[in-house]
Amino acid sequence: MDAEYILGPPPGSDGTAAVMPTGRVHLFCGPSGAGKTTCLFQMIVEMQRGGKWLGYQTQWHPLAYIAFDREEEETHETMTRIGLDPRSVPQFYPKVQLPEQGKPTDDRMEQIISAVRTRYPEAKVLVFDAFFILAAHGQINNYLYMAEWLQRARKLCKELDITIIGIAHSPKEREGHKITSPRQKIQGSVAGGGFTSCTVVVDFAGTADENKRLIYVLPRNAPDEKFEMIQDERGRLVADTKSLQDKLDYLMGFFGGLPRGGSRSTAEICVHMEKVKISRPTVMRYLGVLMADGMVLRVKQGHYAAGPALAGQQGQPAAQPAPWEAADDQ
Repeated sequence: MDAEYILGPPPGSDGTAAVMPTGRVHLFCGPSGAGKTTCLFQMIVEMQRGGKWLGYQTQWHPLAYIAFDREEEETHETMTRIGLDPRSVPQFYPKVQLPEQGKPTDDRMEQIISAVRTRYPEAKVLVFDAFFILAAHGQINNYLYMAEWLQRARKLCKELDITIIGIAHSPKEREGHKITSPRQKIQGSVAGGGFTSCTVVVDFAGTADENKRLIYVLPRNAPDEKFEMIQDERGRLVADTKSLQDKLDYLMGFFGGLPRGGSRSTAEICVHMEKVKISRPTVMRYLGVLMADGMVLRVKQGHYAAGPALAGQQGQPAAQPAPWEAADDQ
C-alpha cells in the first residue's frame, strides 16, 4: 500500500507500531444504536482530509463501503448527517444469499470481494457493514469455522494488498450478566477477536445520560485506549468535554502541588495518572493540551514543570482522587 496504516502510532508513543495497520482485518463492534457505523464514517471523514481521529493520525486509501443490513437511502442520510459526502465513497449493496447446498467451502466473502474490486479496482480498504453475515456457513458461534474464515480473510488481505474493516454487533446481554471486558464484546465466537488486528468497540456508557458513549480502541501492538464521548446535535460522537476537563484538572492539580521550580519525569506523571486509569498515550495527549494553554512547560526531554498559568497555584496540595475516579473504572 502507499502508506503503512489507517490509524498511525499512538500520540506520544516512542514506538512505531500502528494502531490500525494496512493489510489486516479490523473490527468495529457495538450494540445496535450505539453508533458504530457513525463512528466509522467519522473516521473516514478524517481519512479523506488527512486529519486525526480520536487523536490518532489517519491516512487515506481508496475505500469502498459494502452494506448488507442498510438501504442506500439510509446510508446516505447517515453520511450526510455527519458531513461525509456520499458521492466520495463507492458503495455496494449485495443481496444476502445462503451458500449452495453441498458446497465444501463457503466462498461468499471471496465472491463479493472479487465483484467489488472488478467494479472498483482501486479499492484498498473494504468496509463491510454486518461483516459476520459472510461468516463460513453462518456459524458465527463455532470457533473453528470462524477461525478458518478469518484466516482466509487475512490471507486475502495479503494476496490482494487490501485491508478489511468489518462492522459487527456485540452479543446481547441479559440483565445482571453484563460483559465487562471490551475485548469480549464481539458477537459470536471469541475467534472474532483472536484472528483480527485492531478492534474498536462503541458502547453505551451505562449512565442516565443516554447520549453518552464509550469508545474502546484495542490494538494488537499498542496500548488499549478508552474515550468518553457524547452525541452532538447531529448525532456525531464527540469528546465529552466535561469528563476531559475533570482529568485535565486532576493533572493540573499534580503540577500545582509541585514545589516552585520543580519538575517531574514522564514516568512519574504516568504513575500519578494511573490512579484515574489514564494510559501513557493519553497522558501525552493531555500534556500537549496543557502545554498549548501555557499550563505546563517541557523543561527538557521527558521532564515537565508548571507553566506560567499555574505559577500562582504551585505549592498547593496535590489533587486528591475525585468522585468520578471510581466511575471511570466501571
